[in-house]
Amino acid sequence: MRKTFGTLAVLGLAGAGALVPLSGAQAAPAPAKAPSAAAPASAACDTAYRNAAWGYMYNYANFHCGSYLGRTKGDGNGWSTKMRTTSSVVNKGTYSNGYNVIKFYSGANYTGGHSCLKQSEYYVDNLSRNTFTNGTNVNNNIKSHKWVRTASCSKFMS
Repeated sequence: MRKTFGTLAVLGLAGAGALVPLSGAQAAPAPAKAPSAAAPASAACDTAYRNAAWGYMYNYANFHCGSYLGRTKGDGNGWSTKMRTTSSVVNKGTYSNGYNVIKFYSGANYTGGHSCLKQSEYYVDNLSRNTFTNGTNVNNNIKSHKWVRTASCSKFMS
């Protein structure tokens, strides 16, 4: 009985050592997720997004969310000449019933080609990397926009 108890005690301690290592080694933390090469992070747009009010689309005259032009909560069927100089956009939309994607158009009154920005993408810091479905570059060429559901879009910005 004594041998059995002693053997069980030794096995128990050995098993505990396997579960709890005696060294101070710890698992390395998971590496941070790097931004994708297609859409590098923009510190200025990150800040613009964090400071933006929920439910709005913001547009900027310069790349990387520089030179604020304005914001809008609803649809816009005809952008002013000033607003057409947009080079970066932020989507902080929470439009009701799942309408949280912004569909930008190359023509007024929701005509021409389109390109969309999902709310989950947050922003596009350089619109010149994108084109509408008709091949026109998005930068400085947005004429109207509408809040839609994802299924309404065939092309998305990056």
